[in-house]
Amino acid sequence: FLYSVLSTQLIGTVSLGVQACGATICSTIFFQLRKLGVRKHKLLNSCQIYSVTMPDAMSGSKIHSRTPSEASVGVASVPFDHPNLVTAEGLDPLDIFGIGVDIGGTLTKVVYFENDRQTLSPDETAFKQHVRELIENSETYGETGQRDARLDFQSPHLQGRFYFMCFETRTMDKFLDMIKREDILRPSTVVCATGGGARKYSKAIRDLLGVDLARTDELQCLVDGVNMVLQEPEPQLYRINHKDYNKTQQREYLASSSIIFPLLLVNIGSGVSILKVSADGTHQRVGGTSIGGATFYGLTAALTDCDSFGDALNLAADGDATNVDLLVGDIYGGDYEEYGLTYKTVAASMGKLVRPKDRAKATPPDVARGLLDCVTNNIGSLALLHAQQHDLSHVVFAGNFLRGNDVSMVRLTAAFEFWSKGEKKALFLRHEGYLGALGALAYGAANHTTCVAQQPVS
Repeated sequence: FLYSVLSTQLIGTVSLGVQACGATICSTIFFQLRKLGVRKHKLLNSCQIYSVTMPDAMSGSKIHSRTPSEASVGVASVPFDHPNLVTAEGLDPLDIFGIGVDIGGTLTKVVYFENDRQTLSPDETAFKQHVRELIENSETYGETGQRDARLDFQSPHLQGRFYFMCFETRTMDKFLDMIKREDILRPSTVVCATGGGARKYSKAIRDLLGVDLARTDELQCLVDGVNMVLQEPEPQLYRINHKDYNKTQQREYLASSSIIFPLLLVNIGSGVSILKVSADGTHQRVGGTSIGGATFYGLTAALTDCDSFGDALNLAADGDATNVDLLVGDIYGGDYEEYGLTYKTVAASMGKLVRPKDRAKATPPDVARGLLDCVTNNIGSLALLHAQQHDLSHVVFAGNFLRGNDVSMVRLTAAFEFWSKGEKKALFLRHEGYLGALGALAYGAANHTTCVAQQPVS
C-alpha cells in the first residue's frame, strides 16, 4: 500500500516503509515462535522455512552487571568500565559544575548541574552567572533547540539544581561553535557524554575544541538515570488517564517507586530498546525494534511539510487516524464478534490509503496521526509481549519520543489495560528523554571526568 500512497519521487521513503513493515512482521513472528517454544532447528528439520538470522535489534539479549552471569554464556562480552549502579543516594553532594550529554541519532539532550555552594571564588561566581544567562536566553538554542524549564529541579541530596535542554543532532556543529565561543568547557567542569554520537562526533570535538570528551555506555546511563531520578523527592513516576482524551491528559504521580522492580524499561528514541531492570541496577537488553521515533518523524516529514519533530507531533495531534486506517468495521460492516473485536479496532494501519477516494480526502494531520498511531501500536505490542514473556507487571516507557506526546501515552495506557485485562501497567517518567544524560552526568561526577586538553604535536 505504501507504493499507492507515495509519489514516484519518494522512492527512498517507499524503501523505508517496506523495510519497516518487514522488520515488524519478522520480529513479531520470531517473538511468537520463541514464546511458543518453537526453536530454529525444529523448523529447519521439518520445512526449511525458519532460516533467517534475526538482527540484534530484535533478538539481542545481554546481561550487564559487574560480575559474570550464566545468562551471558555464549554471548560476546561487552566491555565497559561503567559502575553497575549510580543513584542519588550513592553520590556525595556534587561540589561541581557538571554537564551530561546524550547524543542520539535524532536529538541531543543536555543536562547541566549547578551546585549551591555559597563560598565560590570570583571566577566561579562569574562562570555560574554566565552559564545561567546562556540557559535563560532563548537565542542560545537556535532553530531546533529548546529549554525544558518545566523539568528543572532542585536536589536536596546533591545540593544543587538541574537544568534541561535539547536540540536536533543535525545542528551539532552550531552547538560546538557555541560551546567554544562561550568558553563553557573549563578545566574544572565535569563533563561526560553518552549515546552513539559521543563516539561519532569525538573527532569533531577534538578538532574544534581541542579536548577529549569522556564517554560511557548509553544503556547503562539510561538505567543509572532511572535509578537516580527515582531516588529524588521530586515526583517522577506516573500513570496517565487514557479516557476522554483532550491532548493534555491528567497525570497520577505514584507516591513510592520502590515497589515497581523488577520492571521492563522501554526506551523510545530514534529506535527502541527494551530492557529488564532489577532493583540492584542489573539489566538485560531483551529486545527492541528499529521502528521508533525517527520512523514516525522521517515518514511524516516525507509526506507533509513539517520541519521538526515537534511540528510532526503537533500535526498528528490535530489529525484523525480513522480517515487513513482501515478498521474492522470497514471490512465487516460492524463488530467481529466471534473474536471480540469492535468495529473501531484497527485492521490495517494506513490501510484506507489504498483507495483513491480515501486518499484524496486524507489531510496531512490525518496522515501524521495515522503514522504516529502505527509506530506507537507496534511499540506497545512488542512491550506487552516482552512483559508477558518475562512475567513483569510494570512497564516503564521513556525516551524523547514521549516528550509532549500525550497521544502515544494514551494509546499505550489504553492498550495495556485492555489487552492484559489490567494485569500490566504502563508507567511513564517525568524526565523521560533526559535519563541517559542524567546517567552520564552521574558517571562523570562519580569519576570526576573533566575535559582532557590535547597536547600539541611537537
